[in-house]
Amino acid sequence: MFQLYNRMKTIVSSELNTMTDKAEDPVKMLEQYPIDIGKDIQNNEELSKKALKDKRHWEKSYESLQASWEHADEVA
Repeated sequence: MFQLYNRMKTIVSSELNTMTDKAEDPVKMLEQYPIDIGKDIQNNEELSKKALKDKRHWEKSYESLQASWEHADEVA
C-alpha cells in the first residue's frame, strides 16, 4: 500500500513538473522580474517611511516622558 502511494506521488509530481516546465516562458519570466522588483522597492519604501514615522513618534514620546520626569524631579 505504501509503495503504491509513493508511486502515485512520484507520477503526480512528475506530471506537475512537466506542466510547469511547459508553461514557463523564459522571456515572460525575464520581463516579470523588473515588475516584481519595482513592487518590492515600492513596498520597502513604504515600510521605510512607516519606520521613520514610528521612530519620530517614539522619540517624541520619550522626550515628553523625560520632560515630565524632570519636572516631577524639580517639584520633589
